[in-house]
Amino acid sequence: MVQALLRALGEGLNFGVISYTRNLELEYWTPLAEKTLAAPPGFFVRGMALSETLSFFSRPGDFGPGGQASAVAKLVKDIAQMTPGRPTSHFRFTPAGKAIHVRAQRTSQG
Repeated sequence: MVQALLRALGEGLNFGVISYTRNLELEYWTPLAEKTLAAPPGFFVRGMALSETLSFFSRPGDFGPGGQASAVAKLVKDIAQMTPGRPTSHFRFTPAGKAIHVRAQRTSQG
C-alpha cells in the first residue's frame, strides 16, 4: 500500500521520492529522485542502508562539524529518533549548484 501511494505521488507530481523502512533500509525511489541527485546508474538498491546513501552523497561539513563518518552517524541517529508525523526540512545544493529541498518525516509505521 505504501509503495503504491509513493509511486502515485512520484509519477503524478514533479518531485523525487525516496522511502526507507523503519530499519532505515531503502524501500522505494523514483527516477526523478535519481536524476535530481545525479546518482550513478544502478546506485539505488532496495535494502541499501540510509547511512550508505548519506555517506555517498555527503561532502565534508555537509551535516555539521567534525568528520564525515561521525556526522552521518549522528544524522542517522537523529532520523531514527524522529517523532512520527513531525517533519524536518532543509536545503541541499548539488555540486552543479542545483538546490534540493529535502523533507523527512517518519510515519506511524516507522
